[in-house]
Amino acid sequence: TPLPTYAPTSEEQPNQPPTQLSNELYYWGSGQSIGGEGQITSPEGGDTTVADVSAGSRYSVIILPDGTAQSAGYIDSLDEYHGHLGQGNDVTQGQNGFTVITNVLDESEESISPPFFTRAFAGAEQFASPGSMHTILLDSEGGVYATGSNSKGQLCIGDFADRYIPQRIGIVGEVVGVAIGNEHTLLLMNDGTVMGCGSNEFGQLGLGEDIKVENAPTMIDIEGTVDGISSGLAFSLFKSSAGLFVTGNNSYRQLCFDTEGSDIFSPTPLSLGSSISVDLLTSFEAIQSSSFILFKDGGVAACGRNNFGQLGNGSNEDVLRTLVTIPDNTPIRRLGVGPSALSAFFVNTAGNIYATGLNDRGQLGTGDTTDRNTLTEVDISSTGAIVVRADQISASSDHTLSRLSEGTAV
Repeated sequence: TPLPTYAPTSEEQPNQPPTQLSNELYYWGSGQSIGGEGQITSPEGGDTTVADVSAGSRYSVIILPDGTAQSAGYIDSLDEYHGHLGQGNDVTQGQNGFTVITNVLDESEESISPPFFTRAFAGAEQFASPGSMHTILLDSEGGVYATGSNSKGQLCIGDFADRYIPQRIGIVGEVVGVAIGNEHTLLLMNDGTVMGCGSNEFGQLGLGEDIKVENAPTMIDIEGTVDGISSGLAFSLFKSSAGLFVTGNNSYRQLCFDTEGSDIFSPTPLSLGSSISVDLLTSFEAIQSSSFILFKDGGVAACGRNNFGQLGNGSNEDVLRTLVTIPDNTPIRRLGVGPSALSAFFVNTAGNIYATGLNDRGQLGTGDTTDRNTLTEVDISSTGAIVVRADQISASSDHTLSRLSEGTAV
């Protein structure tokens, strides 16, 4: 395996108390996206303890229990590389194995010691702009660091120059959540407000039609206190105390609105019917051009693009709204998504993991490369684990990362 192994000793004194939940890294799909080779059609791994994982377009970022961040992936051309691995010039054309991100900058671009990282957010590229991803890292004190493509100001650092090692974003307050698309970034603050930066060409920042780009964190006007954010390629979803809100590109009706293909340029409330309140919802999450609503009763609704069956309703037709067909009607408790993904994952209350959508590189983990349009169980038995708890699944266009552990399913 190209992945590192973390084995803490009793003498270790990490730079911040490692209070986050840690378990084992499993992966499937394109081996290149984890610094390896070939196609991995069933889950592999189990020998690396991780605290967080994020799958981007042809690359991966993981956080270890000691607070270090590592990145790996495949670079087609150094001429088109914009810094998303955060390794400075220490990258090669082709495969790049997992390497610790050792250099970071403060807001003044002075070199500092890396903080204790807790979360990673890997980005998405578009075919028209290969290599144009960016990455955001969150530390234990609510600080955020950005690296990679900055053509639209998506790094939130006040200019449009790419960064090749992570630089701290200057922002007042504590960041508790992040969502990124192809060219935009959302930052959820601890007071329930949301800041955004990057492209607003499709309305993905919700700043109105007149503002096309913002290169510094800018307040987004959303009713209520926000507790959940998610992004597709060029659209954004918000879950707040006042309901669900959407903004951005709506070419495939991924905003769960029928706007006849027109984009939405400000956060707009989504009507779920008089009998459904936001208190009945768990999360509102996006993949590349599709959206999912997870209800507290374990049901899932979906909207948008469905060309590979990623909505899991037994069809390959794009749809305004549909219900995901859930095997045995066992409630779903967690979704696995990502801004570049054309597939989606569902974890039920029994601990089973299901997948649907694009599978050309084995990214569904079903033991083959056949696309699915209904929920199909991920081949966890191949790992040798008897009972698996899935605490996180991160999906991309060609591979999937997960934090799994043996134990009692919850």
